[in-house]
Amino acid sequence: MYFPFLTATLTDQVTGLPVPNQPILFKAGSNVLGIANTDAQGVARVNETLTLTLLNHGYEASFAGAVTPTAVLSPSSDQAGVVEP
Repeated sequence: MYFPFLTATLTDQVTGLPVPNQPILFKAGSNVLGIANTDAQGVARVNETLTLTLLNHGYEASFAGAVTPTAVLSPSSDQAGVVEP
């Protein structure tokens, strides 16, 4: 199986609003799959063709944290399983 993209959404836990223009690191185990910046809706997408065997235990999306002019954003990460398209 091949999957065209992985996604992650970054949301401010205080306001509930999406956090744009922040880098998200995508990994499967120790394999880095890519880094993508969040869009205006807070969604980051890695557009790669990946095999199911690489993703058989899902993937992790992590945010290193950042300081912006209006907020201090804490690091966070989450894991997701892969759903066949």
